[in-house]
Amino acid sequence: MVKYENILIVDDDPVSNFISNLVLKKNNLANHIFVTEDAESGLIEYQQLEDDIDKLNLVLVDIRMPGKDGFRFIEELNICVQQKRGKTEVGILTNSNSEDDQMRMLELGAKYWINKPLKKEIVQDLSKSLIYSIV
Repeated sequence: MVKYENILIVDDDPVSNFISNLVLKKNNLANHIFVTEDAESGLIEYQQLEDDIDKLNLVLVDIRMPGKDGFRFIEELNICVQQKRGKTEVGILTNSNSEDDQMRMLELGAKYWINKPLKKEIVQDLSKSLIYSIV
């Protein structure tokens, strides 16, 4: 089965994090899952991921967080991604339905827009997307 090497969840909502982590683990979408509750911790965790050109990572980030929001996080993450040798996809995991938010995230390079809570069907779609993007 094709899957991500690492999935990093960056969200200030502990209940959402619990659900996302559980759904991802049950569906075996990644070898490793990391969870942080703020953008700064998320950037530090991402920088500690192993550099491997053959591995694919996924970062799921909430837009609305105290302190540094998801927009600023992705701007800074994009700089980190350029410095790493591996591949990283970004997905938005949010309650927002704002078209402006969607457009801005698209401009920042986000590949997925996922409404909370993360569900089994979404994870299965991610898995299918992963298969099609690799083959």
